[in-house]
Amino acid sequence: MRADPTLLTSGFAWVNAPPVGNQVGFFSNSSAVWSALTGALTVTSAAPPSASCLVLRFRAGSTFSAAAGGVGNLHLGSDAFIALEAEL
Repeated sequence: MRADPTLLTSGFAWVNAPPVGNQVGFFSNSSAVWSALTGALTVTSAAPPSASCLVLRFRAGSTFSAAAGGVGNLHLGSDAFIALEAEL
């Protein structure tokens, strides 16, 4: 690649239930609940993405519910996406 890739999203909304359409949600396996969000959601990369690695950072304006550090699954609705754009 000629340059590091750029992170793109569909501009999805957070939901504390199974997501549909352009929504995203996180199911906490340790708490057995959908995580709720307080404040605005931002999605960035934790460090500049490279051709071989990307670490996503989901940040709540204030807080997420559920157990800190708990394991879970990120679910995207049918119209939501996270992608990398790069010039080859």
